[in-house]
Amino acid sequence: MQNPSLSNVMKIVKLLFLLLLVTVLAACSTQPETTEETTPASEETAGDTDNSDEELLLTLTELKKYNGQNGKPAYIAIDGIIYDVTEVSHWKDGIHNGQNAGRDLTDALNGAPHGNEVLEGLEKVGNVKME
Repeated sequence: MQNPSLSNVMKIVKLLFLLLLVTVLAACSTQPETTEETTPASEETAGDTDNSDEELLLTLTELKKYNGQNGKPAYIAIDGIIYDVTEVSHWKDGIHNGQNAGRDLTDALNGAPHGNEVLEGLEKVGNVKME
C-alpha cells in the first residue's frame, strides 16, 4: 500500500502535468496561420511620391523644378547640400536679392555680404548628385 501523502503528491504532480500539457496545446492551437506573403518595405515605398522622411538626391537639372514658383517648394544647393527655403521670408516666391531658387548658389553665397551662418536653421532636404 502507498503512503497517503505520497499518493496525494503524485495526484498533484499528475494534475500539474495535465494542466501544463493543456496550456501548451492551447497556445499552439491559437497561433494564427500566416499564409499571405508580406511585401518588402522597399517595394511598398517604391511608388510613393511623398518621401518626406527621406533625403532627396537631385541633379542640378532636377533641382531647377524646385524654384518656388507656382506653388512649388523653393530649394537651393550650397556645397552639394540641398536646403528648403520655401518658408523663409527673404525668399518670397523663390527669389532673394536677384538670386533664384532651384539652383546651386555656392558661388553666390561666397560673394554675399553674409556667410554660411544663414544656412543654420534651414531644413536640409537632400544632396546634389552628379549628372
